[in-house]
Amino acid sequence: MSIRGLIATIFGILFIGGGSWFFYKKYFSPPLAVLFKTQKPEKKSIAKVIHAEGYLEAEGTSNIGSLISARVKKIHVVEGQRVTKGTLLAELENNHGGDTDLREAQARVAKDQAVLTYKKANYKREQALFKAGQLAADAFEKLTMEYEIAQADAQLSQAAYDREKFRLEQTMVYAPRDGVIVYIPVKVGEIFAADVPSNKIFELADNLTTMKARLQIDENKIGDVAIGMQAKITVDAYPDHAPWIGSISNLGLAKVSTTEGKAAYPADVMLKNPNELLRPGMTVHAKLTVAKVKDVLAVPGFVFQLNRKTLQHAAQLLGYAFKALEPAAKKNALAAQPGANIKTLWVQEGKALVEKMVTIGLTDNACFQILAGISDQDDVLVDDMNASDELKRIAKQIAGS
Repeated sequence: MSIRGLIATIFGILFIGGGSWFFYKKYFSPPLAVLFKTQKPEKKSIAKVIHAEGYLEAEGTSNIGSLISARVKKIHVVEGQRVTKGTLLAELENNHGGDTDLREAQARVAKDQAVLTYKKANYKREQALFKAGQLAADAFEKLTMEYEIAQADAQLSQAAYDREKFRLEQTMVYAPRDGVIVYIPVKVGEIFAADVPSNKIFELADNLTTMKARLQIDENKIGDVAIGMQAKITVDAYPDHAPWIGSISNLGLAKVSTTEGKAAYPADVMLKNPNELLRPGMTVHAKLTVAKVKDVLAVPGFVFQLNRKTLQHAAQLLGYAFKALEPAAKKNALAAQPGANIKTLWVQEGKALVEKMVTIGLTDNACFQILAGISDQDDVLVDDMNASDELKRIAKQIAGS
């Protein structure tokens, strides 16, 4: 091959190679811009919602029992039965032979009362003799003492009779008011122990048309809850039923433990139950909207999770400036707005990645309201969990370096 032919061949190869490289870079080489994505802040409505669990109680529920320990002899009502004040609910059987003790006490009252009647009449006769000077003082003093002892004995026997009468009356359990029997935890033949405060024979509710949802609010959320706040309540028994709507009527001060062992505080929500679908003891699930804003500037939460080193490496590959905030600037900003919720994010300004501080308002943990720091024209760097393979590769390189 001649020298001229060789030179032509070399130039041909260079031309073809250069053209191929240019064509590849223009049409096939992945652009470096995929190293990050941007998104402008958008107008959104944000609601902060608290979730809580609890159970249902019927309105005006109270426990009914007896003041004596006794065996349950007979139960006259069933759960769900409506009763009126004075209705006999149950009969108990004491261990004193029924009314035997009462009859013995009554007999002692009659005996002591007869003695007292005699002592009183005798005292009056002897008192007249004493005043007439016909009875010695020491004899009258003895008669006076005997009369006073008889009075005391009569009072003691009457008290014993009243006690036995009360005990016998406690074997008959009556409804203290109108209501509905919602729970009977005892059976015939069982012993009711009056000395155990939690024991009961019946649970009586005013009615079933109004129910109370007893919620347990986690202690780290109770500060957001207030009386009057609306709650949406659902129950497992009716998964397709529209939520029952009620308001917080009471916030408890005593700390309780949830089924998971977490500390919580009770909150009550009153619910209308006209069809009596809701029943005492049902588990409830509540959603409390503690705050809500409409049409506010917002960004997704993952904009605050971008890796600083990854972005810096991406900027270097792109030839972009990387403008991170100095720690002192962040500290001064926090000091200037005590109590404010301040975070940092990244925006693209031309060929620069710039870290900016923003003041956060309401959040539902998915979106964050922006009060200050950026506008709806800023290009915010986002991580939408679909980062390019190149960015993943860079992140792995940084992690391994």
